[in-house]
Amino acid sequence: VPPLTGTGTLMIHLTDQNDNVPILEVNIVSICLYQEPTMVNITAVDLDFPPYGSPFYYELLGDVKDKWRVEPAQ
Repeated sequence: VPPLTGTGTLMIHLTDQNDNVPILEVNIVSICLYQEPTMVNITAVDLDFPPYGSPFYYELLGDVKDKWRVEPAQ
């Protein structure tokens, strides 16, 4: 008491292959960690057609083992 809190920032880098830049549908999300794992959807959109638009491939960089995971990667 009082409850513990913390704030973190997840940096997302979107790379582009042509004229239309991919963007995130939502720029800010909130995650509350309880006893169970917490999930959030992060979705990118691009006006280009495949292979320069969706489906996108997501990957986590750095020391994220047992901290973060992406399901599915596309």
